[in-house]
Amino acid sequence: SPFRFDRVVDEERLSAAIHYDTTHAGWKLSGGYDLLGKEPIDVVGSLRWRFSSGLNMQMQTAYSIADSDWIYTVATVQYIPSDSFSVQLGARYDMQTKSPERVDAAFQWDLQGWRVAYAAIYDGTDNEFDLGDLTITRDLGCRVIDLRYDQTRKEVWLEYRIPAFPAASVKLGATEQHLMFDAKGWEEVLAIE
Repeated sequence: SPFRFDRVVDEERLSAAIHYDTTHAGWKLSGGYDLLGKEPIDVVGSLRWRFSSGLNMQMQTAYSIADSDWIYTVATVQYIPSDSFSVQLGARYDMQTKSPERVDAAFQWDLQGWRVAYAAIYDGTDNEFDLGDLTITRDLGCRVIDLRYDQTRKEVWLEYRIPAFPAASVKLGATEQHLMFDAKGWEEVLAIE
């Protein structure tokens, strides 16, 4: 054909999925066939549960028909009973290497002007934390003071902020070797017209 966009495109995949959902639970199963590669696509199954107490759980797993082997399993749990408290956990397990590939965790608790929060990501492949952040926050209305520990960098920071000027902060940090100081964004706060 003399026209650039006139061509025959082979359909690459045939996919199918079946699912069932209610307010509190559900499941899904999907799979298919790769027409060009002439092999089945991995079968993926997932389940979810939601409880009125604020607890939510999900699980997903994949099976390779071509290799006759399980590939991975992922599970997440969330417990959020109120706006002031939450716990979230998630993990991905590699069925081929029989080891955890990644684990995520997050925790937050607000109580009378204080907030305690922790977030972490563990990389099972490299056997190290990609994220580990513990924060204690004191909200004084128009001023906020944070005490933060960065687990991956082994740093402790004390920060003073004014929420009305989000770019302005004063930070004092420390590691095992040295002290750090950072004060930026105060030009807007101290500007005199």
